[in-house]
Amino acid sequence: MIELEVLEKNGVDIYLIDGRKIKLFFKLSLILGDNLGLHSILGFTESFNSTYSCRFCKMDTVQRSLASLEDKKLLRDKESYETDILLKDPSSTGIKEKCIFNRLSNFHDLDNVVVDIMHDFIEGFVHRDMCDILDYYINKVKLFSLLDLTSRIKLHDFGEFDIKNKPLEILPNHLKNKSLKMSAGEILSFVRHFGIIMGDLIPDDDVVYRLYLNLVNILDIILARSIHKNCKGLLKTLVSEHHTLVLTIFNRHCKTKEHNLIHYDTVMHTSGPLINFSGMRWEAKHKESKMLAVVSNSKVNICQTLGVKHQLKFAYLVQSNTMFPTELLLGELKKVTTKTLYSVHNDECLIVNKLSHKTVNSYDWIEKRGIKYKSRMVSCTSHENQKLNFGIINYIIIENYIIYFSYQKLLTVFDAHCHAFKIINLKSDNYIVSYEDLVYIYPVSLIQKNDEYYILHHYLA
Repeated sequence: MIELEVLEKNGVDIYLIDGRKIKLFFKLSLILGDNLGLHSILGFTESFNSTYSCRFCKMDTVQRSLASLEDKKLLRDKESYETDILLKDPSSTGIKEKCIFNRLSNFHDLDNVVVDIMHDFIEGFVHRDMCDILDYYINKVKLFSLLDLTSRIKLHDFGEFDIKNKPLEILPNHLKNKSLKMSAGEILSFVRHFGIIMGDLIPDDDVVYRLYLNLVNILDIILARSIHKNCKGLLKTLVSEHHTLVLTIFNRHCKTKEHNLIHYDTVMHTSGPLINFSGMRWEAKHKESKMLAVVSNSKVNICQTLGVKHQLKFAYLVQSNTMFPTELLLGELKKVTTKTLYSVHNDECLIVNKLSHKTVNSYDWIEKRGIKYKSRMVSCTSHENQKLNFGIINYIIIENYIIYFSYQKLLTVFDAHCHAFKIINLKSDNYIVSYEDLVYIYPVSLIQKNDEYYILHHYLA
């Protein structure tokens, strides 16, 4: 705490490469964590069964279980916060103690508007919804069997990015206990691909499938890395519809952590895209410690052992100068003539008009700022008339330190039932786009089902 106060008030002196000295001040803006961690460090009650266990509002237990919209009148504010502190009664206020970080002049725990989408939504609502949806289709209306589902999952093409999170086999006791044995990443893969895997067996007007589509629409917004200003209020509407459907179809009430979902729209427009607060990367770090603990011969003080090993790894990263990813990694070099890339049908986007030499450097793959591109990948190349355009990469070219992608356009139509873009045709013309002109820098998944191809947008924003 003392260090934070010094950094905020006194700052540190930084010497620039030209010899000038500047003073740099630091401000604590947000504290991230899971629900229990945030409640503990910010001074809220750590019992989620208590009457007022929400750190955003003062809805009681019954109100939280039924609410589908945020009630502005019940939101916590700084004035009521100080009153609740003086009462010293967590059972009637939900506040255990005053947050120590409020000593900082630019921080207040009520301004710490963040959520953990991994525990609240992915392992909360998404998991519970999919359990109920599968139970409905398999055991109640018997639209398909568990064997049909598991066999299709085994044979399904999860694409370039989701194959590492391919869901495990679903057993009968998983549905009976309403507990899918999947990690957060596997749940995400399963939900995003479910429409393509089983959608052909489900009618368009099915009300439970409407709940599924609502769920993936919410997921798209929550996982988006940037949000358009015109989307204000969209998440709130989708969440309200979702909660109403869940209550109507399954007569299911919200758990405490799931209640946070009604505050997501406010959090997103106050603090930014929700994906930035996710705890998934922190949980992934735990795996490293678990592996080290298993192979360690000494169990006397396992915490110290793990701490030393983490320090040694950090020291190696610093000494080897490999702490941060290389700006650009290159695959195998191939010389390609511009004549090979020439397209007689498209004069305005010809690669020969962009590149000066007859022979150019082409690479089978590159990795730019930690994102890998390779030939035959699909990328979102442009945005015209509120429609996304996709292309399949044929060549990756670097000329005068500029990265170009030579691609063929994919003619697509959005299949709302599968919640994916369906490929209609592939144009033969070669087009070109530079890395800087890409609408979305992340490649997208190309999924094959029978003789059809789909583009599953990988967290497109």
